[in-house]
Amino acid sequence: MAMNPSWIGRLLTWIVIAFLVIAAVKVSFAVVGVLTGVAFFFLFTVAPLVLVGWLAVKVVRYFLRGDEYDPA
Repeated sequence: MAMNPSWIGRLLTWIVIAFLVIAAVKVSFAVVGVLTGVAFFFLFTVAPLVLVGWLAVKVVRYFLRGDEYDPA
C-alpha cells in the first residue's frame, strides 16, 4: 500500500504543497514590497538632502578657496 498511495493521499499532498507555495509567494512579495518601499524612501527623502548638503559644501569651498583652487 505504501508503494501505491491512494488518490486521497496524493490529493492531500498536492493541497499541502499548494498552500506552501502560496505562503512562499506571499512572503517573497512582502519582502520585495518592503525593499521597494525602503528604496523609494531613500531615493526621494534622503538622497535630495544629501545632494543639497553636498552642493552646499561645494559652494562654501568655492567661495573660501582664496587664490589657489584645488578641485580635488
